[in-house]
Amino acid sequence: MTNYPAVPDQSDQIRAIRDRVTRYESARLTGNQRDTMHAGICEAVIAAEPSSVREAVAWMTIVTGFIADVAPTSGGSLDVYLTDAMISHWVSTSALAGRPRHTLKTRRGVLNRILRAHRGVASDTSSDLARRTSVCPLGGAQIAALLVGCHSDSRSALRGFVAHVAAGVPVGTPAVRFNVSSLASGEQNWPISPTECDLADLEGDRVIEDDWEALKDVANELGIALSPTVATQTYRFLAVTDERMSLAQRLVHYGLTEPAVTAVARQLGPIDCAGWESAKFWLRDGRVAGECAQWETSAHSRRPRTRGSEEDDQALTRKTSRAAAKRLATEYATAAAARRLRAEPIADYLASFVPDHDDEVWDSIAEKVRGTVTACQFVSIETARKHAVTLAAFLRWRASEGYSTEIASSLTFAVVDAFYLHGMPDLSARSRRDYRSRLRHLAEKGNASVKAPPSLKLGHNQVNPGYIDREERELRRVALVQTDPEVRRRLCAIVGLCAGAGLSSTEIRAACRCDISIDDDGTITVSVGGDRLRRTVVRREYERHVMAAIDGLAPKQSLLPQLKSASPITAILKGADLHEGCPSIDTRRLRTTWICWLMRQRVPLQLAFAASGLQSARTFYDMLEHLPNLVSLGDLRDGGAK
Repeated sequence: MTNYPAVPDQSDQIRAIRDRVTRYESARLTGNQRDTMHAGICEAVIAAEPSSVREAVAWMTIVTGFIADVAPTSGGSLDVYLTDAMISHWVSTSALAGRPRHTLKTRRGVLNRILRAHRGVASDTSSDLARRTSVCPLGGAQIAALLVGCHSDSRSALRGFVAHVAAGVPVGTPAVRFNVSSLASGEQNWPISPTECDLADLEGDRVIEDDWEALKDVANELGIALSPTVATQTYRFLAVTDERMSLAQRLVHYGLTEPAVTAVARQLGPIDCAGWESAKFWLRDGRVAGECAQWETSAHSRRPRTRGSEEDDQALTRKTSRAAAKRLATEYATAAAARRLRAEPIADYLASFVPDHDDEVWDSIAEKVRGTVTACQFVSIETARKHAVTLAAFLRWRASEGYSTEIASSLTFAVVDAFYLHGMPDLSARSRRDYRSRLRHLAEKGNASVKAPPSLKLGHNQVNPGYIDREERELRRVALVQTDPEVRRRLCAIVGLCAGAGLSSTEIRAACRCDISIDDDGTITVSVGGDRLRRTVVRREYERHVMAAIDGLAPKQSLLPQLKSASPITAILKGADLHEGCPSIDTRRLRTTWICWLMRQRVPLQLAFAASGLQSARTFYDMLEHLPNLVSLGDLRDGGAK
């Protein structure tokens, strides 16, 4: 068992946590399990530093339940059962047994934190905001100055700018060749207009390592701090702010990942009052080719009031033809073959890789380092180099301690944690965490003896598809033709605010008449409360429904009054006159429909986040499969090296 340092009793809260954890009794543990492992569980939970007594009790419940499931009734050593492999196996088994995935995600996080504390590895207690802070991209003036400097400096510097800043190629990626005609026609990732760069001289050139050094020299002369991370973040910033295409097309075309888009969104400032005056028309009418689809006064004051008489000229979604699908499959296979070819120069690089210390120890571990890193199939030479340097330092430490340097027995999670604690005394805390992360990745990908099952993606439920255009029109018609006036008003509120403004079922139940305002230009603005405070605008097609929903209500009166039923929305739908051909009404699908509509517009990224109330781009990426018009760009997302 690990010898934990004494926890200083610096406050009453710490003493209360220790006292409550010590007195905790679990009905799930057998007598032998309690006698052999309870004391160790208590010390591990205390070492994990719970923030409150309530959190400490919750952690004790999780870890004792885990031990009761994986350990025999006769008990044993906590070190044997509280391991990465056991945690992964338990989570996988529980997921297959039907336990809620969001619950398993929380429990896995708690168990991993307690495991690190049990091994003596310090927990990362930095705030969530600090962990999410990303490097700021270059500004527009800096990008323009850097481009001019590269033009006047050398062809190599211009190649570096075009590849690493304008096209987002990671530093160290081999086998990248310029094709100016493709850049000019928009077939490659190119957020900067080709007219801004004279690319004729770069036709057929290949990016080399010296190009990045030449680009950095120009940046240093201009006083611009440029690093591989800054270059990548700048490309991402240029890509997500490229309003020449819709939001969904940007996500797919530029090959950006969900964390990258979320990080860039946090760098974008909030929309000011002047920006909101323009943005509200984009949310109401949509934005096509950079302009509002219908820049007129509100539709609800111009359309006839006859029930069920509205018209919708939107075309139905077109299905991809068989010939187009065959062509896309061929293009995807070609892109996959190109990705495999990119790995060959990395294998050549690793074959001649030598760290700073070239001695007898390196001679004994050289093939192990090269083989393990090669098996991970990195697409960037720089990434492969960092992992090779880390693995060489790790195996050198193992040799200095007199242990075996075989990958099967050395590169395990427990040994990596020991290296984190004792093998890097001269490195900073951040560098030690980086080394530990790389070694754990190498253990998962390059060590076949690690018996942990693959980690499941937990804690996320796949979104339901939205309604197609025909179903939307039918729902709008059904809401307006209800015979009962009160049912008509409430159903119009559900359809109009969920599908027309993106409100969730929780938000619409809390909405009052005073939360909806009509501007002088006729735009209907909705102030959303709750956990996702924001303002949004009702789409033009749903303005009649919202006007019908608020007609005659007092300012403080709720749009959906609390009924005797536990779910007022369900009660409203049961009381509505829905004919047999009407699609089933689901508030989640209504909100999904609105988000899919928003993603088809050429709106700024910060407006999409602000209006939808989302904190990450995860939902946007989940919606991509429900937008069939974007299938032709799917291969670019998977083929990018971002």
